[in-house]
Amino acid sequence: MLNAGSRVAGDNDRDRSIEIRGLYRLGTLNNFWFGYRYLKIGNDFPGDDIDYRPDMTQAGPTLGWALTF
Repeated sequence: MLNAGSRVAGDNDRDRSIEIRGLYRLGTLNNFWFGYRYLKIGNDFPGDDIDYRPDMTQAGPTLGWALTF
């Protein structure tokens, strides 16, 4: 039985994301993209004695290539 204060397992409670991206077209079929990404995800697990609040952060440059056909 679930009480009113319980949460769904795997649900993220705090999400913050910023992404800046540029695109360079090499031709009609090739695209090259680059940018920077910041992502922070946090969860809250309320307990009887201690509230556990783990956070995960990713930040850094992004780079990619796409072929369009």
